[in-house]
Amino acid sequence: MNTLAEAPGAAKHTAESVAEAVLRFVAELRPDDAPAPQELLRRRAVREGSPLAIESSVWRAKGWRWIRFTRISGDGATDIVNFGMFPEPASPFPVLQLESLVLRGRLFLAIHDVNDLADGGSGLEPSPRRALSNNPLFPRCEDRAPWTDAVFSKEVFWTRPQDPGALAALPARTEDFLEAARTWRRGGRRQEFDPERRRARIGALAAAMIENEPSRNYLAAQFGPEWSERFIRGFLFPDFLHTA
Repeated sequence: MNTLAEAPGAAKHTAESVAEAVLRFVAELRPDDAPAPQELLRRRAVREGSPLAIESSVWRAKGWRWIRFTRISGDGATDIVNFGMFPEPASPFPVLQLESLVLRGRLFLAIHDVNDLADGGSGLEPSPRRALSNNPLFPRCEDRAPWTDAVFSKEVFWTRPQDPGALAALPARTEDFLEAARTWRRGGRRQEFDPERRRARIGALAAAMIENEPSRNYLAAQFGPEWSERFIRGFLFPDFLHTA
């Protein structure tokens, strides 16, 4: 169990390990940097005497329209990682979303979601829920706010860990999710797909995320409301994701 003195260093180490796993996964795609407003990729602030930084990267790759990564870090006890992958409508790939929130040195929330935009539940093998369901440190939370139904799939693994050991276990958890994603990326789906229907569903997903983005108030408080709204609409969910 982490002591309070150990927690800040543990938070940073965990976030760095998660970030490294995600970036290795992205590198396997041989991506190109995607054009994005530079002012949205870096921003720094000082809150209550402590520095806070948000740093982002974005890429494109074959079959993938928008691959983005963001990390918010500061006093060592706060570290937030957000990762999203949005496919081209004509590709068979799913939407992938991953987020971890470490606050005050404790893993407060972890989200792992894969959405293949299919009717009647996931058409992916292995089942996303099955790929992540065997670790008692990460109990699946069924009691979520109603807005999450519009922005995550039915397979989303949303957990609010209570065991302090979850922080140290998060990097391995991330690797499990990304290893399953490698299988999905290689074509582990059971269903055919309609590109136009996928285009509409990606658009609806992005529009719902803009409307309900849960980090909006936090970002506005830390980095300013005007910049934060541009970040949400220009980086997290740019226009081409939710317009035809």
